[in-house]
Amino acid sequence: MRYQLLFENFIAMVQETIPQNTKLSAALADILQIEKEAVYRRLRMEVPFTFSEIATIAQSLGLSLDNIIGSIPKKSRPLKMTLVDFVEPTEIDYIMMENFVILLRQMRALPNSEHGASCNVVPQVLFYKYDHLTRFYMFKCHYFSGTAVNVKPYSEITIPERVRKNQLAHAEEMRNFSQTNIIWDRLCIHYLIEDINHFRSVYLLTDEEVGLIKSDLKAMLAEMERMACNGCYEDTGCRVNFYISSVNFEAYYEYFEAQSNKLSMIKTFTLNGTAS
Repeated sequence: MRYQLLFENFIAMVQETIPQNTKLSAALADILQIEKEAVYRRLRMEVPFTFSEIATIAQSLGLSLDNIIGSIPKKSRPLKMTLVDFVEPTEIDYIMMENFVILLRQMRALPNSEHGASCNVVPQVLFYKYDHLTRFYMFKCHYFSGTAVNVKPYSEITIPERVRKNQLAHAEEMRNFSQTNIIWDRLCIHYLIEDINHFRSVYLLTDEEVGLIKSDLKAMLAEMERMACNGCYEDTGCRVNFYISSVNFEAYYEYFEAQSNKLSMIKTFTLNGTAS
């Protein structure tokens, strides 16, 4: 493959990833820790990007080198694992969160937009409204993605203001899809209670903190009951269908669809997901 085509594919992927108000040259200079003039020479193709530089950029922005060289077989479907650090986010984490909210906003604005999920954990569209529940899921995400050395108790988990703003925007956009279909594992709340009891038993949660989470859980369940009765979200009026499954789910699956736009996800590490 010619270098020019590789270069064009690479630059196109980078431009899709960085925020619209961020200059390409400035973003690459920050990632590579080089002068802007050196970046300009690479963008003008006077000096080629080295493989090490391409790998560094791809790692920083979560890009797939397979997509750059076009090596994906015809019968496969590309997947992207987007692991966002919600507890100690970097600028790249914020960019990924904000870009996903923008994507949801664009899709839900289209006619006949639809969101669906088969859940073995409480979906974000429901618990993001509640501070203590959200904080618990962030704590759980940090616990399972960290190590025994850096695990923090619930009391040390704080939600950065910019993260909380994105979480609320995330929930708002999802609640504005024309229709939502939620298939609910009948043991979903049971799993959550077992998690809470486990973390209390290992002294990562105090009784007072359990009480705060319990209050949020009761409020969320009351809201869900009203939604099930009325068939819609209270705050947006958009249609919601609830189904209780008699089969337990191995994983959490989610999709978003509007016109020709389709996004499917397998949830991993509680808050993150593999997107196709």
